[in-house]
Amino acid sequence: MHEANALVGNVALGAEANPRFVRIAVANAEPAPYGTAAREALTNAGVWQQVKPRLVYGENVRQTLQLAETGNAEVALVALALVATDTVNPRLLIEETRRAPLNQALVVCRHGASQPGDRAFLNLVKSTVGSSVMRRYGFELPGPRIRESLAASTRAHDMSERQIEMLWRCTSCGHKNLGRYGECQNCSNPKDGSEEWEMPGDTSAAPSVTDPELLKLAKAGADWRCAFCGSDQRALDGTCRSCGAKQGDGTSLDRLPPKPLPRTPVPVPVKTGCSIFMTLALVMGGLVALCLGGGVFVATRSPFDDVNATVSAVSWEHRVLVDRWQTMPGEGFAEARPADAFDVKPAGRRVHHEEQVFDHNETEHYTEQVSDGYRTEHYSEEVSDGTRSESYTERVRCGEDCTESPEICSEECTSNKNGFATCRTVCSGGGRSCSPRYCDETRTRQVPTYRTVDRTRKVPKYRGVDRTRQVPVYRSEPRSAPYYTWKTWQWVPNRVVRASGTTTETSWPSEVEVNAGARLGPGEKERVAQAATYSVTFTTHSLFGGSKQFTSAPQSLDQFIACAPGSSHRLRVRDAELLSVDPAP
Repeated sequence: MHEANALVGNVALGAEANPRFVRIAVANAEPAPYGTAAREALTNAGVWQQVKPRLVYGENVRQTLQLAETGNAEVALVALALVATDTVNPRLLIEETRRAPLNQALVVCRHGASQPGDRAFLNLVKSTVGSSVMRRYGFELPGPRIRESLAASTRAHDMSERQIEMLWRCTSCGHKNLGRYGECQNCSNPKDGSEEWEMPGDTSAAPSVTDPELLKLAKAGADWRCAFCGSDQRALDGTCRSCGAKQGDGTSLDRLPPKPLPRTPVPVPVKTGCSIFMTLALVMGGLVALCLGGGVFVATRSPFDDVNATVSAVSWEHRVLVDRWQTMPGEGFAEARPADAFDVKPAGRRVHHEEQVFDHNETEHYTEQVSDGYRTEHYSEEVSDGTRSESYTERVRCGEDCTESPEICSEECTSNKNGFATCRTVCSGGGRSCSPRYCDETRTRQVPTYRTVDRTRKVPKYRGVDRTRQVPVYRSEPRSAPYYTWKTWQWVPNRVVRASGTTTETSWPSEVEVNAGARLGPGEKERVAQAATYSVTFTTHSLFGGSKQFTSAPQSLDQFIACAPGSSHRLRVRDAELLSVDPAP
């Protein structure tokens, strides 16, 4: 197998020569083949000599990526498999023509060939499912085009279909009930929307529903939820068993929006030993670690952190802004006078602009190039001199290599939203996969030959002649225009009335303090507007001592009130920057 195209950071390959990249991380070429591939790609891009003084080396490709993640390098050439699932940092694929492919091998040991688990694992890697997992991390098995064609025509058909019974847990007494029951078999409370159906832990071990009455319930369609008492009812029931409401007044469970999944961390199992019977996920993870695809990656910023904090201080300020409609003086030329200006008075004349007028001519000396005959130039020219025979090697198709792939089947179960689930056995793969075989074949062709012939030609000569010409010279003369004074009515900021505090209990300045509309002249009036500023200081505490403070500016009063002094919150931060604030879980 070999790796797919490599990755590059936030610039195309070759831009690493930019001086802003102070440190560029690559793997050491001695122990790590990805170091050799990185050097080859940079050399083919024509930037190896420019970037060589700025290179920093990792002992392996994993350590090379860590140099970028920790900020010790701006650019890193690493394996595609290391960053295939990274959706945060920018990257770009290196073209395959930039470096030789990094071929990997899968070996079955002599004692493993007879073991069923070893053989099953080998078949899995060679199957369509195994190939898709490998391709996700940047690897291609031999004959990728043939296998992609096979994958496009993969047989995915229902070999069998059966009904199984789901479970639901009563929220009143905790009893786990079979899906056939609409009431708890322990406390008789009816099932409602807070009690979700649960799929059996191992659906393959769940018994098939064979009873005719239960099959009728399973295939009747989704249950409906009573709009009056909230209990779940069968699709075959026309009225609610709990309160007697009609089915048309309720809502089918198929039309209810799905509940959001809880945001809980997924535990990662830790296993030791070297068992051949590890799960597919762990085995594929091991292959990725051993057979990494080549690439480049730029770690631009460290990921964010979620930390617990308490509110240590708050402050607020409410402002009432009072504007007054009043007369304001103005002045200027006629074109600048507003249309609603009044009490317009002339104020004499003033300089309006400068005008350029002709003053005199000046004599200017210049040199002009004029023809001065021709000169003889000698040059060499390549001319055709026949053809010659040339031998070359061409790769031609000379057969094909075929392998048999096993058929892989799995059971997929989907909830019917009525206490039962439909399980189908879906199979894919199987059949024969072939890839073309190529051989080298020696051939001949005629290529043109050339010889050099000395020739001459006439080219023009030029000489410089001094000449004169008259050019105009201009002077600036001021031009005046009538100037005016006037008055206009305008809204003008008059005063700001403030109220502030250091608790979450807030208030606005009173009407008496604002005193809007008082002391107005003829024709004047006032308008008011409100503005608010809130500030919250959070303090985090480390297990190793010390603390950090972050300041937030809530955009609404509700957000501010939710941050009472001493309350606990969950902060999302990156470096010293506060990204978001959520209530403590």
